[in-house]
Amino acid sequence: LGKPLPPWPDDIAPSMAQYERFLLAFEPTFEQTEETVYHRAQRYAGTLDAILTLSDGKRLLIDYKTGKAVYPEVALQLAAYRYAEYMRLPDNTDAPVPPVDGAAVLHLLPDSWQLIDVRADAEVFTAFLYCRETFRFMEETSKTVIGAALLPTNTLLPQEAA
Repeated sequence: LGKPLPPWPDDIAPSMAQYERFLLAFEPTFEQTEETVYHRAQRYAGTLDAILTLSDGKRLLIDYKTGKAVYPEVALQLAAYRYAEYMRLPDNTDAPVPPVDGAAVLHLLPDSWQLIDVRADAEVFTAFLYCRETFRFMEETSKTVIGAALLPTNTLLPQEAA
């Protein structure tokens, strides 16, 4: 976004050196970084890492990962960001989330990096919505579904009635 890269603490310097290698290889133009996105109707929000355009013109939604592997669940996260309605801009205004050509993970390790394509399409977004509802059930609705024991209205037990 036109700002110089800061100095890095020693513990992340190797991974950040890999980040610089990515910058040199793909020459991206950053459009958004660390933006809060949300969808009012679907009741979710999150913070995307970046929207950028590569030197070949492809606009991508990017998530940075530094763990040992990239897991399939990242597709749910990226689809949620991609299909969010709005983003909160630095000037505290809202704007529609811009369309992207796709999504990817920039996997940064101390000694290597990879830009990995991730499918974050409408089908994956639907799966995200199901997961979100399952989470909502577990966190909210599940606390209201089990009621008190039901007591018989007849005060005589069946053996005593005979």
